[in-house]
Amino acid sequence: MAVQPIGEAVFKASGQTYRISASELKQHNLIQNSSGILKDDGEDWSVSFTVTHALGDFTWLVSFTLGGAGDSVATCELVRQPAGLEMLSGMSFELAAGDE
Repeated sequence: MAVQPIGEAVFKASGQTYRISASELKQHNLIQNSSGILKDDGEDWSVSFTVTHALGDFTWLVSFTLGGAGDSVATCELVRQPAGLEMLSGMSFELAAGDE
């Protein structure tokens, strides 16, 4: 299972609109946050995505669950962005079959 960014983030700075596409993001190592104790429990994971833009660095943190009641993205949050920017629309993330 892999986490895949989709769409684009759109933000405004000094009256100008900027875009960051999903293809620009760099994925970092997966981190297992918890493992299920019982057979049907899910495992909680997280992964960060970064991009260096002309105005500065951006980081998204995505948390997701595998197993249990099903595979799903729990949260995706922009945790780092340059000061003074207004986000107009955020990046989305989904789980996709991938190399393990």
